[in-house]
Amino acid sequence: MTLRRIVRSHLENSSDEDNIPEPVEELTSEQIGSGIEAEQASDAGEQINEPFDPEKIDVKTKPMVVDLIMARVRGGAKEIDLLPDFQRRAGIWDQKRKSRLIESLLLRIPLPVFYMAANQDECWAVVDGLQRIQTLKEFIVDKSLTLTGMEFLTELNEKRFDDLTRPMQRRINETEITVHIIQPGTPPDVMFNIFKRINTGGLPLSAQEIRHAIKQGASTELLKKLAESKEFKSATNNSIKDERMADRECVLRFCAFSINSPYDFNGDVDKLLINTMDLMNKLSISEQRQLSNRFKIAMNAAEKIFGRLAFRKYSGSSERVSPINKALFEVWAVNLSMLKPKQISLLINEKDEVMKRFIKLMRSPRFVESISLGTGSVSKVQKRFSTINKLINEVLNV
Repeated sequence: MTLRRIVRSHLENSSDEDNIPEPVEELTSEQIGSGIEAEQASDAGEQINEPFDPEKIDVKTKPMVVDLIMARVRGGAKEIDLLPDFQRRAGIWDQKRKSRLIESLLLRIPLPVFYMAANQDECWAVVDGLQRIQTLKEFIVDKSLTLTGMEFLTELNEKRFDDLTRPMQRRINETEITVHIIQPGTPPDVMFNIFKRINTGGLPLSAQEIRHAIKQGASTELLKKLAESKEFKSATNNSIKDERMADRECVLRFCAFSINSPYDFNGDVDKLLINTMDLMNKLSISEQRQLSNRFKIAMNAAEKIFGRLAFRKYSGSSERVSPINKALFEVWAVNLSMLKPKQISLLINEKDEVMKRFIKLMRSPRFVESISLGTGSVSKVQKRFSTINKLINEVLNV
C-alpha cells in the first residue's frame, strides 16, 4: 500500500469503534515559560538510535561578503527566508547590541560563521545567525537602525547607514563572512540533527522552530492554523505560549499519532515528528480538513469533560492547576479524536466518572511515570495509550 493510501485509509477509518490507537511520545524541547510542564530528565529519546551515514551529510562552505547576503535579503523570502513566524524574536537584541555588531564590522573583527539550509529552489533558511542578519538588514537595507552605545567609534553614535562615509559603507558591505550551506539532498532527520548541533546563537531555535524552518509547506500552515484555533486556545485555557512554537509542537504530536500507526513507533521522537510534517505536506485539502476537524472535535470534547483541568495532572487533592502535560495532551487528544459523536456525548454525560477513574490512575506510579519520565520510550508510549484507551472503554461500557 502506498504512503498516501495508508494516510488516507487511516484518516477515513478513524471513527470506527475498534480503530483506537495507542502510542504517543515524549516532550522534548525548551519548555521553560512555555506553559507546558517540563519533563523530568531522562536519557530516553536523546540517543541517536541509528548512526548517520556520513555520505548523506552534504554541507558546502561558501566564502562571501555581507553585500551578497543583503542582495538575497532584498530579493525577499524566495531567496532567503528570515522566518516571518519568528519576527517576535527579532527584538531579542537591543539597539546597543545591534550597534556593537556594526562596530565590529567597521573594526574588521571577524563575525562567527553563518549556517543556512537550502531547498530545491536555492532558497536559504537561516539556521544560525538570524539576529545578525536581521541587524544587518535593519542597518543596510531598511535604514532604520540608529547606532548607539558604540564602545570605540563613539563619534558614530546617532548615525545611520546613509550618514556614514562611503569608505565606511564599503567596509561593511565588503566584510568577508563564511556561510555553511546544508544542501537540499540531506535527509530530513540528518538535517534536523545538524540543526540541533550547530544551533548556537544567543537564543537557539527550539526543536519545533527547527522543524518549521526545514519543512515549510502545508504542514507549517496547518499547524499554525490549529494552534491559533479557538478550540485549542479554549481547551488549553490559553495557557500555552507561542513564542517558541510550543503550541504548534503539541498540535504536531497529535497529528503524528493520528496519521502514523503507533505500533510503528521506534522511540525516535524527532524522526517521527519530522516524517509527520513530510506526510502532512503531501495531504490533499480534503485530508487536511479531516485531520483538522478531528483535532477540533477532540479539543471540544476534552474541554467539556475536564474543563480547566484538561491535559493536566490532577490527583483530586489540590485546587492548584498544573501546567499542560504534553504526554496527557497526546493521549487524550488522539483517543478522543477517534471516537464517534455518540461516544463523545456519553463521555461528556459521564464526565464525573471519567474524572474519578482518571484521578485513580494518577495514583498509579507506573502510569504517572509514563507521562513524566522518559515519555518517548516505546514502553511508556504504549503504557499510557493502552491505559487511557481502557479507561474510555470502561466508561463507555458501564
